Amino acid sequence: MIKFILVPSTDGAVVACEAGLDVARLFGAHVECLRIHPDPVELAVRAANADAGTGIMAANLWKALEDEDRAQSVAAKAAFDALCARERLVRADLPSATAGVTVSWRERTGDEYDELNDCGRMSDLIVVDGRQTSGRAPSALGALLVGCGRPVLLAAGERIAAPKTVVVAWKNTRESAHALPAAGIR
Repeated sequence: MIKFILVPSTDGAVVACEAGLDVARLFGAHVECLRIHPDPVELAVRAANADAGTGIMAANLWKALEDEDRAQSVAAKAAFDALCARERLVRADLPSATAGVTVSWRERTGDEYDELNDCGRMSDLIVVDGRQTSGRAPSALGALLVGCGRPVLLAAGERIAAPKTVVVAWKNTRESAHALPAAGIR
């Protein structure tokens, strides 16, 4: 049974969030959109690596990277709020939350893959934008699948009521043998 769906917020967050909502409606689940801010140490290292020893360039680059992240966050949150309004969704982070399909927005700071794996382990399903324009490297999807051990749904951009085709990556282990029947697949 799917009760908690995690949607990492990227440039394609609306596509993934819509797909997550479609699944949530089937199960009466909660959808959490997660925005991960880069670790400040990572930003400092990236800025220092680009610096040729002047210190000025690193400071300017760091500010530019922070400004870019802030702008992406504002845009992602605005898209989330607009989707909530358009779909008339109940925000679980507001006092009026009731049972049924709910949504919430959460922000964390740290390494994107570590944070996503940590949060993903607590979810029943992770929905990511599966289009090539999502900005994630294909290796990141493999790292997510292996790192969190949860099912990942790749949103294609077109909304569907229920998937017609499901691909299962299989490893001949006891855990895999138990996972498919638990998901209702025989």
